[in-house]
Amino acid sequence: MFTHYLIQALRGGAAVRGDGLIHVLDIFHYVNEGVQKEQPGQVPVLKVKDLDLNFPIALDRGGKSIGLVHSPPTVVSIREQIIHNPVDGARSLSELLKSKPDLAGKRDEVDLKRAELVRIQQERELFDSLSDNDKATRNRTVFFLLRVCHELEEQPGP
Repeated sequence: MFTHYLIQALRGGAAVRGDGLIHVLDIFHYVNEGVQKEQPGQVPVLKVKDLDLNFPIALDRGGKSIGLVHSPPTVVSIREQIIHNPVDGARSLSELLKSKPDLAGKRDEVDLKRAELVRIQQERELFDSLSDNDKATRNRTVFFLLRVCHELEEQPGP
């Protein structure tokens, strides 16, 4: 099961940033979610020294030639915002989803994730550091938001 999701991640399932690359923590989050969805008792583990280091390890070819993935400017700018300032990016994503009534449930999820990011940001400001658990939660939340952006790009045009 782990290998199945790892292969899917490397084939583009974890390419959620739109930069034509597949990043190591995005792969982990993709594999972790897939494995736990099918086998809740099986929990993949990733041990790293710096949880914020999310370096690329593969090109996203997605069955296409090598190159950047072209996408609507609004989603691209929101993705960049999520990467650089997740709270503001989540707010922008929520605003974009407001214009898509069929995705109201997804907007609710984004708003819950944004609230979690705000809590983590307040913890960081209050204690001048984050626990490993909060770092992991923040990374999972950013991955979720980036995946929503990817899903929006995959939707057929108007």
